Parts: sequence; C-alpha cells; structure tokens
Amino acid sequence: MRRSFYSTWVLFLLVFVFLSCKKNTSVDLNPNISSSKDVVLAGTLFQNIVVTLVKARSDSNVMQGTPVMIDSARVTWNLVEKKFLFQYGYLLCPDSVVRIGTIEINTNGDILQQGTRSNVIFSYYEEDGNAVNAVDSLITIGPDNTGAIQFRMRIGNGAILRSNGGTTISFQAEYMVTVEQDANLPGGKIIKFTGNLSGISSHGDNFSSSIVAPVEFRFSCPWPVAGVIIVTIPGADITSGEIRFSTGEGCNNQLKYIIGDNIIPGRKINAWLR
Repeated sequence: MRRSFYSTWVLFLLVFVFLSCKKNTSVDLNPNISSSKDVVLAGTLFQNIVVTLVKARSDSNVMQGTPVMIDSARVTWNLVEKKFLFQYGYLLCPDSVVRIGTIEINTNGDILQQGTRSNVIFSYYEEDGNAVNAVDSLITIGPDNTGAIQFRMRIGNGAILRSNGGTTISFQAEYMVTVEQDANLPGGKIIKFTGNLSGISSHGDNFSSSIVAPVEFRFSCPWPVAGVIIVTIPGADITSGEIRFSTGEGCNNQLKYIIGDNIIPGRKINAWLR
C-alpha cells in the first residue's frame, strides 16, 4: 500500500515537472505582418509621389504648361505660381492602385536646383479607398559628387485611414532621395530612397523601420525593383524582421516578409498587401 502511495506521488511529481518545464512555442506573427504591411503602404505611397514629381519635371511638355497624363494622373505645371498639380479621377494606375483626388506641390523654384523647397498638399486624396493626409516637404540638397540630384524629404503627422475597418496608420518619416542618371534604362533615371519611418500601425502596435538597402524605383517600372527595410515592433514576440522588395529580377510587385525563420511571400495588388 505504501509502495503504491509513493509510486503515485512520484508519477504526479514527474507530470508536474514536465508540465512546468514545457515551453509554449507558439509565436504570434500578426503584429510583425500587419506593421510591415503598413510600412510598405505608407512608404511606397510617398515614394511614388516623388517618382511622379521627377517624371513631371523631366517632361518638357509639362514644363511648358501643357497638361500631360503621367501614370494616370493629369499633371499640370503653373509657371507663375510655381505649382504642380496631380489630379486623379478614380483610375487604376500602373502600380495597381486606384487613386482619386488631388496632390498639389508648391515650390519656390526649380526642384533640380539646390535650395529649392517644395510642400505637398493633399486635397480629398485617397488610394484604394484609404484617405491620406500629412505634412510633407522636400528640399533639394543639390548634386552629389557623382552629379546625382538629392532631396531631403520630411513627413510629419502622417495619417492613412484604412478603408477595411476604419483603423488608422499614424506615422512620421524622413528620407534621403537620390536621382541618378542611367542612359541604358528607359527614361534614363533611377530613384533611390534611404531613411526611416515610424509610428503606430493600423492594429495599434508601435513600430519603427529603417531602409538598410536603398528602395529603388525606375521610370520603366511602377513598383520598387530593389530594397531592404528592417522593421522593429518592440511589443511583438519577435521584435524585428525584414521587408525585401524584388531584387532586380524584372518588373513585378513581389516582396517578402522575413520574420525570424519565417519567409512570407507577398504582393502589392490593388487594395490588398498580401
């Protein structure tokens, strides 16, 4: 009887120790994925504005005051007021984003000249139904030692009201933009972004991100063709991860989210970042 009693207690203790030592291996990746998607959404939105602005400045018809369609936007340049207007009429743009509203960019000179300041104003502007607002400014730093034009871009009080649920991405960012010449490419220009974006995701998670390999655009492709971004979410189970854009393998909207040992393929299509 006593032996049976001791055997029962030994078994009980073994089960207790096993359950106590057993680790919970479940990891929640949702904060990482949602924050990374918000970084892509906010970042590429403002990066595309710069790309379209550089395309407009490179178009001789635009600079002579003739309205021109660029990437589904009706673009005009007012020489007297030194103002660009980008007007979207609920059209599907080349990057698979539906845009509506107006982006106004006021300058105090030629954006290719050192010291020129530009302010971006949004008027009832939406992308895929997501309402956008921010204080966005550009200053032309001038050519670097290779002749590439550089801009410093600052975004404050950024807000994107998501159409799928009414949540908001709140953020601020600072980018350095470099416009390089390459006569071998259609359009002849490469636009590279480095810098940081941080804020609160649409799911309420604090995040910060840093571009560690330049996010690169070309006139011939509506999506980033290269770039790596590190995203940090202090409150997540895995506190950091990567976003990798297509690495020069043609023009496509593919990207990857790398979180720990997890590699999650994604695409930037229409209203969804998958």
